Amino acid sequence: MMQRVILCPKNDFVDDINSNLIKRISGEERIYISDDRAKNAFDQGDYVDYLNSLEPRGLPQHKLVLKINCPVILLRNINHVEGLCNGTRLICKQLTPNVVGVVIATGQFKGKHVWIPRIPLEPHPADCKYLIPFIRRQFPLLYAYLYVALSRAKTEANIRVLIIKATCNDPGTKYTSNVVYDEVLVKASLP
Repeated sequence: MMQRVILCPKNDFVDDINSNLIKRISGEERIYISDDRAKNAFDQGDYVDYLNSLEPRGLPQHKLVLKINCPVILLRNINHVEGLCNGTRLICKQLTPNVVGVVIATGQFKGKHVWIPRIPLEPHPADCKYLIPFIRRQFPLLYAYLYVALSRAKTEANIRVLIIKATCNDPGTKYTSNVVYDEVLVKASLP
């Protein structure tokens, strides 16, 4: 299972699928709310709700829902000597208010128990669309069911492409239909 990949074109689709999958894990969930602050203290009072609504790439969500045995990915290099590097797959084992106890799921440090703290995170500088520079203090974790930007499958047999048909209810919205024919995808998946 750790070698299979589903390629998904949009973060919105990934978030929807991940939230549905996390609901299927039995056990009590723990909700972690981030502390979002504008870099300029004068902007803080006016934009708190706006900052909480932002979901820039490379940052965890404002509302992070975790459960025991939930697979997650580390979003930052914390300690490479301990195996805590960006992209490391982890399994949640303990959920406390200030730290998350995880076990490393892959690689040289597989099976090692470590603690992940909340850390201050900033959006990538390439995300210029956010007019208010801000810092999000949250656990640097993202669900490991589906995620965008990394494809770790080593063979074509382990890759699947997720195509979700667009719905367009707004007459002013323009979109392009999928131009990949189903026959092409079927032939690509045959051995």
